[in-house]
Amino acid sequence: MLAATKGFFNEKSKSYKVLQAAERTYKAFELASTLLNTKTKIASLIQEGLEFTKLIGLKVAGMLFGTTV
Repeated sequence: MLAATKGFFNEKSKSYKVLQAAERTYKAFELASTLLNTKTKIASLIQEGLEFTKLIGLKVAGMLFGTTV
């Protein structure tokens, strides 16, 4: 939407430059938000993998030493 609005202004005008800065700020915010969401998803997947590995380890130990989990 900001990109479309810039078309109403001369590229050398202050208004155009303000809209360009606003567009860059918004894109930076979008990128930061995407990175944060991705980090959260990766952390969750790692945690699930660790829990699964722990469960398998306990089952293997149970089979080796005759205990149940």
